Amino acid sequence: MRLKEVLPHIIGQEQGAFIPGRSIHSHLLLVQEMMHSLKYGCGRKALMAAKVDLESAYDSIEWEGLFQILRYFQFPDRWIRWVKACVSTTRVAILVNGTPTEWIPVERGLRQGDPLSPYLFAIVVEALSAKLRIVQRSGMLHGNQPDARLLGAHVPEGISHVLYADDLLVVSSATPLACDTLRTVFEEVRQFTRLKVNWGKSSVRFSPSVPCRIQKWMSRILHMKLANGAWKYLGVQVMDASSRRRGVDMVIEKAHDKLTIWKSQLLTMAGRIQLIKAVMSMLPQHLLMAAAMSGKGLGQLEKLMRQFLWIQQSGRKIIHLICWDNVTKPKQEGGLGLQKMKDLRIAILGMLAYRFLLSNSYIQPLFALKYKWSGNPWEISKNPKGPPI
Repeated sequence: MRLKEVLPHIIGQEQGAFIPGRSIHSHLLLVQEMMHSLKYGCGRKALMAAKVDLESAYDSIEWEGLFQILRYFQFPDRWIRWVKACVSTTRVAILVNGTPTEWIPVERGLRQGDPLSPYLFAIVVEALSAKLRIVQRSGMLHGNQPDARLLGAHVPEGISHVLYADDLLVVSSATPLACDTLRTVFEEVRQFTRLKVNWGKSSVRFSPSVPCRIQKWMSRILHMKLANGAWKYLGVQVMDASSRRRGVDMVIEKAHDKLTIWKSQLLTMAGRIQLIKAVMSMLPQHLLMAAAMSGKGLGQLEKLMRQFLWIQQSGRKIIHLICWDNVTKPKQEGGLGLQKMKDLRIAILGMLAYRFLLSNSYIQPLFALKYKWSGNPWEISKNPKGPPI
């Protein structure tokens, strides 16, 4: 049996990276929902969300801690010996003026690029996830169970955190006890696995009901920066509609920069078409998977595509020789095979809806609980101030 086939059975639903059948975009939707509820849906409840960065996550793994976690999950001794042979025989050499030094044995860490390392890392990080679940059940994070619309009730204790590789987001009550508990959990996990929090890159934000002086005080307890502006998680702005608009603007700016690096006058028509397909078909997909992009934003992306295709320079008007509707037709119908951004958005939203309706994970029941629907999510009315879903 392969290791990746075992992971879905031993790794909690909070983890989304490297686990077969789990998607980064499902986690992004859940995080955006949690952040929306933190800002708009928690009423007078004092809540906080901490975005935690793990420092040099792969390089700091303690091997003995990894082996103990494997024993806890009841891996056979032979399997553990195989893993030990893979990770503990690593040696490195340093190039000095092009000449390698003597081999230096490595005493900890997982090799990046090794196909086994992501799965072993997910197993190690599960120790942190399990510890957070334990303190959550004890009431040290959420006390008397804050807003169920935020945390969900698919499991009795709701959601305390989501984790994607080394990006951790923890939601809890904004109390000194919760702050001290988080610090204690991170320290205990550090001693066992050597996973260390990068406090300088970690940040925390609070619900509007928490006074500013309390926010500053608790951020000092956590040794984290107080986040007030837009929050980016896995490359997407996750706070509110204005944050998502900034995310759209960033995608448009990045697409413009990538296209303008190339001097379109020096490329053939075929070269320009291939570059448009490579840049414009891939850049917006990650954002479209996590949030709806407005028609205006999609129109700006298509405008960039047209300008680059027909070599339009700033301040200079040229004639577009063929209608854009014909350009975007498939090659079999006489077009160039370029994608319409609107069609791409519809296809991605349809795929997300399909995954959402047929999902067996805990994410679907959480949305059903919050929006009070049973069986037919299409009956949910649209809220202008609502979250991306």
